[in-house]
Amino acid sequence: MDAEDERCFEAEMAIKRNDDVAVSPSPDLMFIIDVFDVYDSGMALRLYEEEEREERRKWKRYIMSTSRRQQGLAGYPWGHFIDIGARFRLLRFFHSIQGFHEGSLDLFGRHEQRYLSLLERFERFTLDYQATLESARMEDLKLLETIGDTGSSVQSFQESFQSFMSNWHLSWNFDSISDVPNLYRDLIACRVKHPNPTFQTLLLQNLPPELIHIIMGRANLVSARALGATSRVLREISRSYIYKDYTLSSKPFIWKESADMDPDAAAIANLGDWLRSSRERMLENVDYLLSRPDILQGIQTLRINSLWSDENLEMAGFDTIGSRDNFRLPVSHAMANVIRGSSNIGTLHLSGVVITKPLAEVIVSLPKLHTIRQSDCIVEQEQANLSVCESLLNMTFISLAPVDLASSWNLLPSFPHLRYLVVYRGTEGSRTIPPLDLTDGINPFGTVERLHLINLSRFEIENMTTWMLRAKLPTGPGLRLTHFKIEMDFGLDRNMIFDLLDALRGVPMQYFVLDGILYAEPELLDRIAEAFPDLISLTLGYRDSIRQTLTKPTDWPHATWEYARRLATFQHLRYFGWNLRISHFYPTPSVMVNFEDGFDERWFDNPECDMQEDWVEDWECIARLFITCCPTLQSIVLTHSFVAFDIQRGPEGGPDIHSTIDLKWFPKMSEIEHMNDPDRFLSWPKF
Repeated sequence: MDAEDERCFEAEMAIKRNDDVAVSPSPDLMFIIDVFDVYDSGMALRLYEEEEREERRKWKRYIMSTSRRQQGLAGYPWGHFIDIGARFRLLRFFHSIQGFHEGSLDLFGRHEQRYLSLLERFERFTLDYQATLESARMEDLKLLETIGDTGSSVQSFQESFQSFMSNWHLSWNFDSISDVPNLYRDLIACRVKHPNPTFQTLLLQNLPPELIHIIMGRANLVSARALGATSRVLREISRSYIYKDYTLSSKPFIWKESADMDPDAAAIANLGDWLRSSRERMLENVDYLLSRPDILQGIQTLRINSLWSDENLEMAGFDTIGSRDNFRLPVSHAMANVIRGSSNIGTLHLSGVVITKPLAEVIVSLPKLHTIRQSDCIVEQEQANLSVCESLLNMTFISLAPVDLASSWNLLPSFPHLRYLVVYRGTEGSRTIPPLDLTDGINPFGTVERLHLINLSRFEIENMTTWMLRAKLPTGPGLRLTHFKIEMDFGLDRNMIFDLLDALRGVPMQYFVLDGILYAEPELLDRIAEAFPDLISLTLGYRDSIRQTLTKPTDWPHATWEYARRLATFQHLRYFGWNLRISHFYPTPSVMVNFEDGFDERWFDNPECDMQEDWVEDWECIARLFITCCPTLQSIVLTHSFVAFDIQRGPEGGPDIHSTIDLKWFPKMSEIEHMNDPDRFLSWPKF
């Protein structure tokens, strides 16, 4: 492999070593997430890099799905994820050298230094490969080019090639070892035909400045910084791009053990001093930033993370709310100065920040601000008479710590054109919405079109329903919702669901998601169709127990055909998702025939010979049933079960059904599912 692959592989191994000793319910899962980030940063510049990333993305989507989290990683050891890259590394190594001799390579460039590095590695590879072939047994050599086809794992073969494969990070899985002979012969033939390498003479900075600016504008932050580090010319051009996304963040406290003290006691003894020094370092970073107006004016996305938790502050002696707020206030004042000097901010992310009235006043004064993401922020109650921000369209409230989200709504009167709102309650006990007596002057439903409520308490659903009903009164601002998703902590019963539908009746709803319902009678579909006649997307998540807090595949209380025929009342429905549990394979009577015959020797010699007779994959009948009742359907997804149906119409109007039992192998259906039933951390596209 080349030097860059060596670096990535070492980073991968370092992550694995750290996660092996981590106190985590699933270190393998965290390893997979971290390794994906190693390989998915920056532009894809080298051969096969984009293909490798896509393969890793498929695995990440698969592993990160809700059902996969619940089932754990049994049967999918961390090594399988590493093996995905083995074949790509091998192909990239050989074809990069070949590209130098053919005069066509990749965006990394055909530079002499790179070629010499690859050639030196190839010479070592050749010596190791030849030594391995000379010491291998004849029968092992015969297996070398067939192991990928036969799936052989002959012990002697593994012993013969184990050292060679370990030296070059090859894999038994994904057939990378079986590619070596052909790749080796092809490269030797190429070097005979084109003995001299061809080095490039034109460089990126030889392009006109206008084109380089276009390239910088298309690059992400990591890539723009990498390009700017290559030469003085590109550094000068990159200045206005590398600071577009800027982060000011404190560091979380790291617990360290001491031989003389209890770990907690040792940490507590130093915690107060560490917190104060951490705050001072963050304020020093702010002072530097304030001294660079050129950087301030280039910032388009600003992230401010104050990672001092209430728990740490309380342990350090800040045992009252007032003392903890006073600790954070200097940072809030400093951040106000940063924001005031950054007039081009369009996206603002705040985490753990005390939003005082002066800070809020600075935020609403930003002329280009269109998106705010606020996580675990403390909003001072007195936010009256703030100025108005006409440009803000998207707002996200997140509470992962025990912070009351209800106070965050006090900011909304300053954003009269808000169209996108996500509220995520991640902690039990915290309120999601303000008390009804405080909502008279706060009613965003007159402008909000996309609303996503996550982990809403069932004890707050009545207040939310009443709040929406008030918006529909003659004196209210009205309702304009087109996208609505609610994810409950505990399920919604019949009365809660019907009251919510009555409150929403008549809105121009197009996408509607109820995740966490305890009532799933067929009449529910009738009530939804009556409330939203123009609905184009419907997703329902049924829970069969009030104690259930996560939606998973389950048996619905009635036969599938009873729900299918109720969809006939929808005139425009294109997408239907529900968490019906099905078996991917249904047994046939032929199993009993084999049983009566005593399962003869033919069956034991090759148990897969009668697979088509013994099992049938006829879950497409579900799609046929639904499109018969609702001809407008284009997609049906059995959420949390990885089963999806893509429905196309043939030239004569008949349905053509494409199905999959694993969305990671069907990116189109995965994207369709996300657009109709969005993930809680991404939600629908912003305005």
